[in-house]
Amino acid sequence: MLGFEVQTNSAHLGFEVVEGKIALTRVNTNDLRNLSDELKKNLQITEVQVTGLNFHHKGISFVDTNPGRDLQYASHTVEDQDDGKLVTIVQKNVVASLSVVSYYRLFDETAVIRSWSEIKNIGTEDLGIEYVSSFAMAGINQSGDLDGNYAEHNTIYIPNNDWTAEAQWKSQTLKDGGLDYWVDGEKNQAATRVRLKTT
Repeated sequence: MLGFEVQTNSAHLGFEVVEGKIALTRVNTNDLRNLSDELKKNLQITEVQVTGLNFHHKGISFVDTNPGRDLQYASHTVEDQDDGKLVTIVQKNVVASLSVVSYYRLFDETAVIRSWSEIKNIGTEDLGIEYVSSFAMAGINQSGDLDGNYAEHNTIYIPNNDWTAEAQWKSQTLKDGGLDYWVDGEKNQAATRVRLKTT
């Protein structure tokens, strides 16, 4: 299995290629390298929707997109920069005539990772691009809870604001906030996956 790690003084990314698909298995301290290969296939780094080619309906969540989930790893490079590193990953979906280049900029003095995507039509027909992610990450905060229920074991803090009472922080579990991992509590029926998206 092809895999590579990229590290600076402060930031760390890890990738693996599983059955032709590239998976983001590590982001700083969130380390999912111990997942099974079957689960790693769901750690895709790019979400793409093309008009007429999307058959996995996930409402407005933009997860498990198609042809995004069918992208195949093509190549990668890691370049040294003055203050860190630049990772470039190329994926292709020949059936959908797409090439996606994902960029990750790691810095020496911060754990913040900058990312952006570039999409190209490598076919001869016009394509309607509805959505492409600049960053996609699955399994956030699950590295130490792979066999547990991260929705019950992680806390989210939300600021409530009122007139003269700004930033009244309240804490609750992800489950109490509406994100459940196992719908029935018996690990028979999983809830819809949620991915962190940034633009």
